[in-house]
Amino acid sequence: MKKAIFIVWTLCIGISYCSGQNRIVKTVVDASSKLPIQFVNIVLTSNPHQGTITNEDGLFIIYLINNSDSIEVSHIGYNKIRLSPVFTKDTIYLNSSATLLDEVTISDMSANQVITQTIDNLEINHSVEPVTYNSFVRIVEYPQDTSAIHIFEEHLFSIYQTKDNNSKFKIIKSRVNAFSDNGEKRLKDLRLINMVSVYSDNIFRYQDDFLKERKTKNYHYTFWDNDLMADTSYYMIECRPKSDTSILTAKLFIDKKSFAIVNVTKYYKNQSDLYDFTEINFKQYNGKWYLSNSWRHFKSSIYARYDDSENNYTDRICIYNVTNQADDLKNFKSTINIFAEPVKRYKGDFEDEFWEKVNYLPIPNWITKRLR
Repeated sequence: MKKAIFIVWTLCIGISYCSGQNRIVKTVVDASSKLPIQFVNIVLTSNPHQGTITNEDGLFIIYLINNSDSIEVSHIGYNKIRLSPVFTKDTIYLNSSATLLDEVTISDMSANQVITQTIDNLEINHSVEPVTYNSFVRIVEYPQDTSAIHIFEEHLFSIYQTKDNNSKFKIIKSRVNAFSDNGEKRLKDLRLINMVSVYSDNIFRYQDDFLKERKTKNYHYTFWDNDLMADTSYYMIECRPKSDTSILTAKLFIDKKSFAIVNVTKYYKNQSDLYDFTEINFKQYNGKWYLSNSWRHFKSSIYARYDDSENNYTDRICIYNVTNQADDLKNFKSTINIFAEPVKRYKGDFEDEFWEKVNYLPIPNWITKRLR
């Protein structure tokens, strides 16, 4: 059964795991600071739909379709590079593409005009529905001081999205485990809500007010700088509500050529001094912008019921890869139908060797140490 599942997933994502020679493992760092860069996009040049990202340690794993494949490495604020299969070094250095703000003209347009153009082009750039993604999601629950891991779960699944209807899911493989006493208590009632909530990454399905033309009057739009540096390929826009809302602010990277949204990060209120946030990234393919990855970090009050007075947080990281293969939607479940399903229905062997072969987002060191 395990072998059958493995074959299905291999066919779904179009990547061969048969040979260790096709497995690429490298670390991406800033060429100047020598610090690791997380969430760097890694894609196969032969199939830009297929890719992964670096973890918090700058580490990535990707499997080549064939031995002649090259990979493209890119991140906002850095020069994009392409590496051939003969590149044998373990570390990839990215050079900043930033320019000092006082050396460039940001734009002849106002921030409001940029947003207006972005909204006008939203349908052209981001309307890729219906689309099916083969996806990987990792969910980690932990105390604020990161001294322990309460819950660790990973899922491989397909998600079918349209602009107007609820997303549909097909779970291929799951694993979950508790690594603290409070995590053990929570595991008994753990639901798929955190996994299924990736449907909200759909820019149309969960469109924010600052991207709705009739709502723009309720926001202040300004250009912002990133540590006094600016990548001239993007407009960098900050959106702040004029009145009290759940979102404190949002920051967008907008492609200057197409006015497509390349990155949006939303910061939310919580009960502590630390912000909750959602970061969503998009990648371009054949003139359209598809979901690439997302990161949701938020304070969780669920552990209060277990008399845990510490601030606890949940991280949810998702990678999206578009599939061109037709799926029988009879095997998919709607968001509503799967939302409250217990995780234990899908729980597999946590130490299943399957995960070593398809886990293309390596577990960061700080988590690995606490899973022992």
